[in-house]
Amino acid sequence: MSLASNLVRRGGAYSARLRVPADLVERIGRKELTKGLGTSDPHEAKRRVRIVVDGWLRQFDEFRRQRLVTDEDIAAAPGTHYDAALLRDDQARARIPSEADLEAAIERATREAERIGLDPKNAFAILDVGLEAMMIADARKGAASMAAKSRLTRRDILREHLSKGETVLVEHETDAFLSRNNVVALHGSKERNALSLGILRAEIEALERAIEREQGNYAGEPRDSIVKAKGAPRISPAADGETILEIFAIYRAENPRGVKSDTLNQARRDIGWFVDLVGDQMPVTAITKKTCASSKRF
Repeated sequence: MSLASNLVRRGGAYSARLRVPADLVERIGRKELTKGLGTSDPHEAKRRVRIVVDGWLRQFDEFRRQRLVTDEDIAAAPGTHYDAALLRDDQARARIPSEADLEAAIERATREAERIGLDPKNAFAILDVGLEAMMIADARKGAASMAAKSRLTRRDILREHLSKGETVLVEHETDAFLSRNNVVALHGSKERNALSLGILRAEIEALERAIEREQGNYAGEPRDSIVKAKGAPRISPAADGETILEIFAIYRAENPRGVKSDTLNQARRDIGWFVDLVGDQMPVTAITKKTCASSKRF
């Protein structure tokens, strides 16, 4: 490839340009990429254009390693999101401070107030000294806490958005799901919209469970069919030490069959390509014949 064709002068400065391959135009949304090089010097422009074009070519390779989102992904996303949200809620509740923590924070605030000779009329000083104790006290209020009230507000807003088909408040969750599973859903496509709406509905259900838990009810079950469907697939991230590459690293270190180093290197390369396709957080136990068959297309 001649870099001269990737260099264009506009006004007094140079820019890089590169035609997008036909098979990637839909995903990228453009037929040509352009970027200003920030220089009017032709020699410097030639140096910079190589860096820019090489970066674009690497991005093309990355796009080709990713697969488009499937119906199976869309079906799995709500349950996966719901499970993860409840796990985060469990973890947050496990960190709720105890009564002893509150008493200790009050004791620290009292000692600090005495040390600095706190003026009881100085509201800012009182807030500064007592903030830790105030936050702990609020966390122990249950349904009356700021976090609980925030959940109620978020649930109501998400319900309103769902009634209008708006997904802006969960698009970051959609992006995270796609990134974890190394798949692509084009912006504006019906597939991405379906994926985001499913995650939105799952988020509302998870908030409902969290709100019930504030009342001491841990027996709640999802009522939305998109989450509670029997046999609905889940894509749970691998636990520490159980990703595909981590398991292979253990096998390689033990090498029970005395496989040659070159063969192991080739296997690592091929497994790396597979991981690029399915995502680096897929647990080994989730690999199926269908997953392997899909990878052969790439």
